[in-house]
Amino acid sequence: MHTMRIVELRRNVFRILGICLAFTAVVFAGCGTPTAKLSGKVTGEGVAVTAGTLVFTPTEANSGGTPVTISIKSDGTYETTTAPLGKVAVSYLAPPAAYPAGYEPKPSEPAPESPFAGLIVEKKDFEVKAGNNTLDIPLIRLKALPKIR
Repeated sequence: MHTMRIVELRRNVFRILGICLAFTAVVFAGCGTPTAKLSGKVTGEGVAVTAGTLVFTPTEANSGGTPVTISIKSDGTYETTTAPLGKVAVSYLAPPAAYPAGYEPKPSEPAPESPFAGLIVEKKDFEVKAGNNTLDIPLIRLKALPKIR
């Protein structure tokens, strides 16, 4: 009889734990930041930008989101399912340039510049809405600033 009581007590403990876990799952299921699908093409001076990174950062008006970093594919497209909803600021990071395969630079030789260096997002502010969003991003060349003497 004592053994039956212990078995029954264990069952009750597992039932209570199950109920607590189910309640916790329901409570935390809605706590994530809402996101959306975002895709498009990145162009610079009329041609596809085939490398680099886009950063979508929620603006002050949308402070609940988390910045998202997306790599640009070799065909100039990008895609994510975790873009923050609301107003975002977009920035572009050019990839570092690399020497051609097998090339040995001289010690005093400067590193090559990425063909995408100096490109910036033409229009920086966008709004991401729930569902599927298509956003083509044109980049423009940053004009050199005059030197200060």
